Amino acid sequence: ASCDLLLFPSETDTLGRAVIEAQACGLPAVVKAGGPAECVVPGESGLVVELGDPAAFWAAVERLVDDPDRRRAMGVAARAFAEPRSWAAVRAGLDELYGGLLASVPKSRPNLVDFPRGGSLATVGAALA
Repeated sequence: ASCDLLLFPSETDTLGRAVIEAQACGLPAVVKAGGPAECVVPGESGLVVELGDPAAFWAAVERLVDDPDRRRAMGVAARAFAEPRSWAAVRAGLDELYGGLLASVPKSRPNLVDFPRGGSLATVGAALA
């Protein structure tokens, strides 16, 4: 990455994928509490600041800008945190979730598609088409 840290001041974003992607590049993040905060290990892979406090947000940024050793250590932790959260891992988790949900529906219920063992969302989509 060609920067030292990610600043993510959004108070409304709920997915925080940009935060995970920045951490995958070894960048610590400064985020506001809320949705993207779940994408940071507070104090380890980044800093989380309370909503509605811009002064605290900028103070957190200054702490990391002024402490390159801490910033580098957080960057290493950020990459380790992000690695198992790839899009492939997200999809595998959804496959497992949906497979479990479909498997729990009684077979006697009409109009349901069988979810094959080892299937995927693509399998379900193709079966529903």
